[in-house]
Amino acid sequence: MNGITLVTLVVTVIVLLILLDVSLTMANHLIIEKSVTAATQTIEASLQEKIEIAWMEAEIDYWENEKSIFDMSKEEYCRKQLIKNLAQLNEFDIKEENNCIKIRYQNKEYEFYITSEGKVSCTQLLKGNVKPGDYIEYPVEYKDVYTDKTYTATNGWRVLDDGVMKGTTGKVRIISAQVPYKWSYTPIKYQTSQEAINDLVNNFENVVLEYNYGKAQEFVKGSIFKVEGIAEKVTTLTLEDLNYAYNEMQQTNRAPDDISSLSEKNDLFYFATGFYWLRTISKQNDKNIYYVRNGIIEEDYNSRMGIRPVIELKEDLKGIIDKNVWKIIK
Repeated sequence: MNGITLVTLVVTVIVLLILLDVSLTMANHLIIEKSVTAATQTIEASLQEKIEIAWMEAEIDYWENEKSIFDMSKEEYCRKQLIKNLAQLNEFDIKEENNCIKIRYQNKEYEFYITSEGKVSCTQLLKGNVKPGDYIEYPVEYKDVYTDKTYTATNGWRVLDDGVMKGTTGKVRIISAQVPYKWSYTPIKYQTSQEAINDLVNNFENVVLEYNYGKAQEFVKGSIFKVEGIAEKVTTLTLEDLNYAYNEMQQTNRAPDDISSLSEKNDLFYFATGFYWLRTISKQNDKNIYYVRNGIIEEDYNSRMGIRPVIELKEDLKGIIDKNVWKIIK
C-alpha cells in the first residue's frame, strides 16, 4: 500500500517538533551568549572611560602642583592619584597590581593595563584571542643568522598556536620571526634522527646553537630563549605545526604531513633567504629530518642550517594590543 500511514505521520511530526525544540534552544543560548558578551563589553567600555577621566584629572592635578612635588615622577604621581580619584566614585572595589587596575563590579573582576602615557586597555587572555601570525612582545632580541639583521622584542616573535585551533597543543605558542641560530645534525652527535628529535623536543635548553659573525662564532644553548615567568618550555617547529598554522592563516587545507611547496604569500614560513630545520623525521628515510628552503620542504642528514625556537607560554597569560603588537601582562 502506497502513501503515508498515520503512525509514520505521527513519528514525523514528533521528530520535527524535537528538531524545532533543539533549534530554538540553540538559538536561545546563542542570543543569551551574545547578550552577555555585549553587556560585558558595555561595562568594560564604561569602566575604561572612568579610568581615562580619572587619569586626566590626575595629570591636571600634577601640573597644577608640579612645583610642590619633588619626590616622584609624573607617572608615579598620576598612578597614585588615579586610585584616589577612582575610590572617590564609591562605585566599585579597586586595587592596583603590576601597572594594572583591577576593578570588581557586579561580582565580576575587570582588569585594565595603563601605559606610562596613560593609555588604558582592557586585558584579554592570550589563549583564543591571539591569532597565528600576530606579533607578540617577547623580551629576547637576536640577529637573523643569514642576513645579520637585528630583531627586537617587538618584531622578533609571532604567534604560532592560539591554543584553541585545530592541531593545537592547548597552549599559546610563539615562534621566532626569523632564524636566530644554526644547529648541526651530524652522525657524530646523533646516530639516528630519533635521537636528534628527542634532543630538540626534551632537551632543547641544553642543545648547543651557533651564530657566525664573519670569522668569529658565538655558541649558546637553547636556554637563551627561555624567559622565566613567561615561558613554560622551549622546543622547535614541526611539520605539523607549520601545516596547521599555515591553514589557519591562509585558509587552506594542508594535511599534517603535507610536504608540498608553500606559497610565497605566507611570510611566517616562506623565507627567500635562509634554511631552517623542522623537528619531524622523513617518512621515506628515517635518518633524514625535514627542513624548509625558500618555501620548499625537503629532507637532509648530516647538515648545519638554521633553527627556529618555539616558546610554549605559561597558562592564563593576559595581554593587550598596542600598535599592532600583543604586549604580555604578567
